[in-house]
Amino acid sequence: MLQLEEQNQRYKIEAGETQEKLTQAHKKISNLRSESLADKNLIGELQLKNVQNEKIMLHLRESLNDLTNKHDIILHENTNLRSEFEKSNRMIRALAEEKKALEAQLRLLEKEAENLTVNAENGAENLTPRPNFNGAEEIHNFKGTNTKEKVSELIKLLKHLKLIQKPSHIFKRRETLNLRRNSSISVLPKRKIARMFSVVEKRDDNLQTPL
Repeated sequence: MLQLEEQNQRYKIEAGETQEKLTQAHKKISNLRSESLADKNLIGELQLKNVQNEKIMLHLRESLNDLTNKHDIILHENTNLRSEFEKSNRMIRALAEEKKALEAQLRLLEKEAENLTVNAENGAENLTPRPNFNGAEEIHNFKGTNTKEKVSELIKLLKHLKLIQKPSHIFKRRETLNLRRNSSISVLPKRKIARMFSVVEKRDDNLQTPL
């Protein structure tokens, strides 16, 4: 009996030890399950974060592509603007040269007009080229036969009316005396010359009287 009790006691001790080992094993399994669940949650969070990072990277790639396209467009526009700027500079230089040439030509014409004015005031002895007064002859028949006498008579008439002035610029009008080149005589419309002749004829029939 004593042996059986000792054996039972030993079995109980072994059973208690085994039960404790089983309890510890269950605890370890529970801890491992908790750790596994935590790892799964962490993996899910990492996967979600990875998806978000991929979306962010895709957006950044699109933004980078847009910036690249805008950069190319700006470079193209800059090239065009540079070309237009160079073209404008060439045009400005060409216009400046043309302006200088026109100013030089204008000075020559003003000098020529001044010389013609002096010649006309001295009696129109050396007017070159001689102006064509066919338009004036249709309005009024000048006395005299040659061009010199006709010019002298017309100058006397214009002096009498105080219409001869030193020109400050080149006259340009369409309804004017048919002058081949700029002369010192003020350019007048035909109608005004006709009225001028009629007034002078009423005042003084003798147009040969100098001032």
